Amino acid sequence: AGHARAGRFSLPAWCHGMTVNATRPRDAASDRGEDRSRSDTENGDPMRMSGKDKHLGEVSARFDALPSSLDRVPLEMLRDLSLNPVDDPDDIPSVIALCDEEDDAEDLATVADLERDVEVVSRWIADEEAKAEERRRRLEAIRDDISSETHTEMRTAGNGARDAVSLPLAREMALAKLRRRKLVAELEATRAREAFKIASLERDALESARRTREVQTEVDRLQLYIGVCEASRNSGGLAGDPDRRLFFYADCHVGGLGKWYAWCLSERPNWHRYPAATWFLNPKDNQPLFCPVGKVLVDYTDQPAFSLAVGGCPGSDWLEDKSRLARLLNQAKLQTTTHVPTWFVKDGEWVPSGCGPTEADVQNLKVSKHFWHDVWFVKEAKTNFGVGVAVKRSPKECLASAEFGKTYVVQPSVSDPRTDERGHKLGWRMYIACVSPPNSRALRWYMFCGGYLVAADGPLERGVLEPLGHVTKDRVCSFDAWPESSVYEPVMREKITAVLRAAQPRMKPPVQKACFELFGVDLIVREAEVNGGFGSDAGEVDEEASVDEAEVDPNDVRIVEFNRSPRVKIEDKPMLHALLNIAVPKYGIPQHGAVWDLLDVDPELCDTWHPDARDEREEMET
Repeated sequence: AGHARAGRFSLPAWCHGMTVNATRPRDAASDRGEDRSRSDTENGDPMRMSGKDKHLGEVSARFDALPSSLDRVPLEMLRDLSLNPVDDPDDIPSVIALCDEEDDAEDLATVADLERDVEVVSRWIADEEAKAEERRRRLEAIRDDISSETHTEMRTAGNGARDAVSLPLAREMALAKLRRRKLVAELEATRAREAFKIASLERDALESARRTREVQTEVDRLQLYIGVCEASRNSGGLAGDPDRRLFFYADCHVGGLGKWYAWCLSERPNWHRYPAATWFLNPKDNQPLFCPVGKVLVDYTDQPAFSLAVGGCPGSDWLEDKSRLARLLNQAKLQTTTHVPTWFVKDGEWVPSGCGPTEADVQNLKVSKHFWHDVWFVKEAKTNFGVGVAVKRSPKECLASAEFGKTYVVQPSVSDPRTDERGHKLGWRMYIACVSPPNSRALRWYMFCGGYLVAADGPLERGVLEPLGHVTKDRVCSFDAWPESSVYEPVMREKITAVLRAAQPRMKPPVQKACFELFGVDLIVREAEVNGGFGSDAGEVDEEASVDEAEVDPNDVRIVEFNRSPRVKIEDKPMLHALLNIAVPKYGIPQHGAVWDLLDVDPELCDTWHPDARDEREEMET
C-alpha cells in the first residue's frame, strides 16, 4: 500500500527469483518454467535458497515442490490461444482451434467416442480442481508458519507465488472446460443426427408401406375394371351395358372443374377411382399430361379423349370469347337490349379497319341513360376472372393501351350500376349448364335456381378510373338473399335464354359420347327508377314499394360475359352434385335445395349454323 501511494511499484528483492511477469501474464508460465532450471546465481537472487533467511528458504523450497500439470495439457489445447486481454482484448480462443480442427472439417466421431472423450476431460478437470484445492490448503499452512515480523512481506510473496501458479492453472482449466463444452455439443449434435436418421428410416418405412397400399389398391382397381369390361363385353361394353353396376372415374389433373367432378363422383356408391399415369410431356412447357392407366375409357375423366362423359361441349367458345359473343349478339339483334355496345381492337388497330367509335356514337351514349360516355372498358377477348381489364376515359385511350398480338373488346360502362351500403359496385353471377346424352345430338340448357351477388373491392366513383372500383370480383351474399331476386330473376332468365337460342346453332355436341359443361354468367343491373327517381336515391320512397311494386325496365339488366368452368367453392358442391345427377345419372346423390331448371331452348338446333363469307371474314379480323 505504501508503494502504491508513492506512485511506484516494485517487488521485494527476495521475490526476484520468482520472475512473476505482472505486466505480461501470457509469459508468466514460460518464465516460471525457465526459472526452475536456472541456478540461484543466474537468477541474481543469492537469498532464494542460500539459507541466509530460514523462513524464506523454507517457503521457497515448499513452493517449488508443488507439482505442476502444465506439461500434461495436450499441445493442441494451447495452439493459437490468447488469454491476454491487455495485448489483444478481442482475442477469444476458438473452440474448434482447441481441437486442432478446421471449421469445415467433417466430424465422423461416433457417440461412444465422444462420450469417452467427455469422460476423460471431465475427469481431468475434477483432478485439477482437487489439486488446486490441495495447493490452496498448503499455501494457507505456509502462511501460518510465517513469523509475525515478516507477516506482511510473506503475504505479498505468497500471493505472488499463488499468482504464478494460478495463472497457468486458470489457463489450463479454461482450455479443458472449453474442450469439454465442445465435446458435449458435438455429442448432442451426433445424437441428434442419429435420431434424425432413425426418424428418416421410420418415415421411409411408413411411406413405403403407404405406397405399397396405394399400389395394391390400384392393382385391385385394375382387376376390378378388367372384370367389369369382361362382364360387359357381350352387352356392348362399358358404354352400352344397361345392367352394369360398377362405374369408374379418373382425375388426370387437367385443371378446371375436373377435380371437383371427380370429388363429387367419389362420394357416390359403386363409383371407384381409377388410377392415372403419365401420357406424354407437353412440348410447350415439358409438363406431363396424364391419362387413365392403360389408356382405357372410363365413365368420367377430365381428359376428354378417355371419358365416356365429356366435361365440355365444342362450340361453347362462342359464349366465352368476348369478341365472338359480341358478334353473335350483334347478328341476333340483341346487343342493344341484352349486351353492351362493343367495338374491336386487334394488333393496335380498330377492326374492321377504321370502324372504331365515332363522335356520333359517343354523343349517342352521352344522351343515353343506360351508358356512361366517359367511362370505357378495354378487355382482352380470351381472358376471364377480371384479368386483362382496364378502365379508360375515352375510346382513344383504349386504343392506345392495346398491346400488339392481342384482340380486345372496347365497351362503355353501364350507367348508375347498383352499389351496396359501402358504395361498392355490385354484379350478379348466375349459373347455366348444357347437357347432351350419349348417342344423341340434342343439347339441353339448364339454369341453376340460385347464384351470388359479387362486389368490387373499392368504392365506385365515376371520375376514378381504377379497376378496383369498377370490376366486381368477390361474393357478398347469395342471390336468394337479395330482396329483389324474385323481381329480377325472370328478366335475367329471359335474357340468358335469348342468348342461348342465338348460340345453339353453333354448338356441336359429340354424338357417341355424353357431354356437359358449366358456365357462369355475369350480369349488371342499373339502379331502378321508382316514382321518378333511382331506388337508392328516392328520398321518401317506401322501401317495400321499391322492391315489390316497381316496374323493372328490362334494359336495366345487361349481360356482361360468360365464363366456362367458373370458380367454385365448397358451398357449391350441392350444385355440382345436382348437375352430375343430370349429366351422369348412375347412382346420383339427391340434392335437396339444389335445382336446375330446364330453359326454353330447342335442343335439336345444334350444329345447324354454316358460316358464310362475311362470317369467315369477321372471324379472321377479330
